[in-house]
Amino acid sequence: MRTALREGASVCNGFFGGYAFALPALTVTPRLDACFSEFDNGGLHANADEYGGDLRVAHAWDIGPATFDVGLSVGVSWLRQTFTTSGIAPPRNTVSPRTSVGAATTFAAGAGFYAVGEIAAETYLFRLQDSATGAVSLTPSLACRAHVGVGKEW
Repeated sequence: MRTALREGASVCNGFFGGYAFALPALTVTPRLDACFSEFDNGGLHANADEYGGDLRVAHAWDIGPATFDVGLSVGVSWLRQTFTTSGIAPPRNTVSPRTSVGAATTFAAGAGFYAVGEIAAETYLFRLQDSATGAVSLTPSLACRAHVGVGKEW
């Protein structure tokens, strides 16, 4: 789940998957994700989809059955908007680099299974076109992302 990148859009709900490499000092996790949101603006309805991936590097502390970590990630997303309107509105596609800083908690559930929760502050940078003037600018956007999942250690 990610908060909206622009005002008026719904929360972007989706899924993620990754594989953590636990090293002595750091955990390195490549991940893929996708989420889907929408917004309405008068006579225009839009679907805003995100498909992306990142590489998260974190340092963890084990405390009893829980592990707490703090990490940074760098990634890229493909942002796609499609529109339903009585006028003409072609789809928009843009690629956005993104970075985040966040914390996660992992709880051992037995037999190598675990539950994980993560929250992160993210920054996106993407092209934004003004509908009135047609001017294009690079726009940063801040978002908050929350992950909840289950995993299996091998």
